[in-house]
Amino acid sequence: MTIRFIAASRLPTPWATFTMHGFEDEATGKDHIALTLGDVTGDPRCWGVFTLNA
Repeated sequence: MTIRFIAASRLPTPWATFTMHGFEDEATGKDHIALTLGDVTGDPRCWGVFTLNA
């Protein structure tokens, strides 16, 4: 799977302001998002993975 970064934007919620990162799977055209909170630069841990079978 090859994914391409598309864009990032702030996502304010009542609990915190997340950063939403958008990606596209180049083979299938499907969209993927990742939500981060705070600076995750260089942090190899994966905090959660969620999928929707749509």
